[in-house]
Amino acid sequence: MTSAFINTAKAPRRTLAIASFAELRLELDRLARAHTAGTLKYTGNFEGGPIFMHLALPIRYAVDGFPMMAPWPIRVLANLVLLPMIKRKPFSPGFKLGRKTQAQIFPQEVSFADGLGALQTEVQRVESGQQMTKPHAFFGPMPHDDWVRYNLKHADLHLGFLEPGETR
Repeated sequence: MTSAFINTAKAPRRTLAIASFAELRLELDRLARAHTAGTLKYTGNFEGGPIFMHLALPIRYAVDGFPMMAPWPIRVLANLVLLPMIKRKPFSPGFKLGRKTQAQIFPQEVSFADGLGALQTEVQRVESGQQMTKPHAFFGPMPHDDWVRYNLKHADLHLGFLEPGETR
């Protein structure tokens, strides 16, 4: 995490529109090259390792099941109000999480290599045919295709805070 809190609703970020897990893999390769070259910049509150792990977890949970579920009134409200909105629009930066939730879904002690490896592993699981069909902790049941769109939009948002700079 950076030393000072950054308001991510106002932070500079790249606009991405990743359309497939294959495109996600290409973007991850680009970011890894920039990291190796020393040109990768962070414009949000998290570095690459925690971001990658944060993106890997919902893919893992969509295949294996979430370790926790939101209380049913929150799930009903999220499914009725938020899910239709996120299906239509890109994810918006600046969403604030509680400390406990943030610590669970943005683990801080994750190296770039470990986070990247975890995300690459989860992408590979889906590309090899494993289906994302487990209920979302807030949105409940979602078909595989909705999970794909959800995870790609999620990646668009968070990877936008990683600026690869120029690599040679």
